[in-house]
Amino acid sequence: MSAFNCKAASFCQQMFTKDCRHTLAGQNIANRELWRQTSQEPVLTQLRRRKWNWLGHTLRSNDDSIAKQALPWTPQGHRNIGRLKNTWKRDLEKEIWTACFRYSWRKMETAAQDRAGWRQIVCGLCYSGSDKA
Repeated sequence: MSAFNCKAASFCQQMFTKDCRHTLAGQNIANRELWRQTSQEPVLTQLRRRKWNWLGHTLRSNDDSIAKQALPWTPQGHRNIGRLKNTWKRDLEKEIWTACFRYSWRKMETAAQDRAGWRQIVCGLCYSGSDKA
């Protein structure tokens, strides 16, 4: 899912939840308070957590797995005008690098083998305290 679609989905979910809550309670409530009351997390946080959980699952799978073989693959040739030059793998590497984990792809593969350690990394990457309300 592209960043634009993620932000649009997050905005729609926030507005729908806030509108429902406003209709029921007749008052304005901040998004963070609404998420706390409904025990939900923001859509972007959910998507980010699922993405990293899937990556850990894929990195732990057999070397014969098509998904695992597709991760390091780099497309050949050129891309059409208007297409992003980044691959999903490059986006993941950039995201984990900017989150101060400073992991290379090889280090991520090693870290994913330890499920408990990988869960801690995912929790650190998906901490919703920095998400905007």
